Amino acid sequence: MRIITRSLAQVRKSTQPRSKKNDSLRHMIEHYSRFSPSPLSLRQFLDFAQKTGDEKRSFVWLRQELPTRLANMVKEMNKLPDELLAMPSTRLVTSWYNTSFGEVIDFDKNKTDRPDIERFNRVLQGIVQRHRNVVETMAHGIMEWKESCGDIDHFNQIYQDKIQYFLDRFYTSRIGIRILLNQHILLFGDSPERPSKLYGSIDPKC
Repeated sequence: MRIITRSLAQVRKSTQPRSKKNDSLRHMIEHYSRFSPSPLSLRQFLDFAQKTGDEKRSFVWLRQELPTRLANMVKEMNKLPDELLAMPSTRLVTSWYNTSFGEVIDFDKNKTDRPDIERFNRVLQGIVQRHRNVVETMAHGIMEWKESCGDIDHFNQIYQDKIQYFLDRFYTSRIGIRILLNQHILLFGDSPERPSKLYGSIDPKC
């Protein structure tokens, strides 16, 4: 996995008033959303797990890759109609991605020592738990919006195709992030006993 250095020298100050935290987060999301997620194949996952990978290398790569993917998802959501973004369920999903981005970006300048890596693993496990109901909650937000519009037929005529296009991209991106999280946690995290034939979550014989 190629590590790309994405410096935040221009967008992140070492000391900032607490009142500016949200502005700083939005600034960093905008910065990271300018990058494209790294394309990955199943072969790369297997090669990393079987031959070339170690926990420190995975940590260094993920602390760059995950913010990029999370920021791109937040930016996609921010393009939705304001009425949909105002729905309680949609706001909840947005808050989850903002929170997860903020947690991961905290490791941007950290050392690659054992305590930081262990804390990173715990953060990833927390992100998995936080996002476990994203699909249902996002769907509920769309239903809330539909119901608020009143005329369902008119709504479907105007928005149905656009919303489906967004959901296809959104859920595909979510799957990609979940694979990265699960693979790292299963390889290196404090998880229950793993089947010996698997490399993370991948069975090379399938």
